[in-house]
Amino acid sequence: MNGAVAGIQFAREHDYPFIGTCGGFQHAVVEYARNVLKIEELKHADFDIYAPNSVITPLTCSLMGLTGDVHILSGTQVSAIYSDVIAEEKYTCNFGVSADIKERLDRSGLKVVGTDDNGETRIVELGGKTFYIATLLQPQLSSTPEHPHPLILAYLRAALAFHNGRQN
Repeated sequence: MNGAVAGIQFAREHDYPFIGTCGGFQHAVVEYARNVLKIEELKHADFDIYAPNSVITPLTCSLMGLTGDVHILSGTQVSAIYSDVIAEEKYTCNFGVSADIKERLDRSGLKVVGTDDNGETRIVELGGKTFYIATLLQPQLSSTPEHPHPLILAYLRAALAFHNGRQN
């Protein structure tokens, strides 16, 4: 996990386009909580379900193999990508953001921009970045070359623009 977290930290600090899905979402939250919120002895319940200071905890109900609605906050990068405020998405996750940390993440800049019907966090984005979005949903599961998922397409466009900008 530490290598993934270090890579995500580098992307965040140097404004590299970043998309994290399922486990990548979880690692993005862990990285932010460690390095921005400075939560000491941070834990991830996927590795120790009884760990104190868990920012990633078991979801109230498993999302393994489920499809569900995501309610997207209007005026966000994600809502612009979807061109809507509700989307139906596929999941294979059992862990998400702890309710204890959700508000603190949101206040500090890692905004909760997508929630499920119960208000649980499904998508976060970091403002002021070229592209920094993490989701519990897995857009790659419904993306095809003929019909790319809007999040995947937006990420690829951001990565291409980033690459082209570095060439100049």
